Amino acid sequence: MTSPGRIDRLRGLVWPIACVAGLLLVALAQVKWGVSDEGVRPSITGLGRVSVPGAAAEDVEYFFDGQTRRPGLIVIAAGAVVAIAAALGWWRASLRRPAIVVVGVGAAVALGVAIVTLSDPAG
Repeated sequence: MTSPGRIDRLRGLVWPIACVAGLLLVALAQVKWGVSDEGVRPSITGLGRVSVPGAAAEDVEYFFDGQTRRPGLIVIAAGAVVAIAAALGWWRASLRRPAIVVVGVGAAVALGVAIVTLSDPAG
């Protein structure tokens, strides 16, 4: 069994961990989300930036501009909401109940985007 003091310490860690998790969502939305082994080996970030080794940036933009859905934009927004809500919940005890709901909804949105993106990575 856990002691009440230990539970209180764990509760105190929830808010900083949720804040860091939101900031991680923001950061990870900007890295490469996929690399293809076929043909010219293009890679794409969550923000829809496509890069092809050895190709000019103008050529890549011409062929891929508007082709990506940019799922990272939604993840950045959800991560920012999670980080802000967690910081507010950490700061004020009176804001913790609404912050729990906001963090949960933001996390669910990010999870939904991840599931949709992973289910159809070619899209």
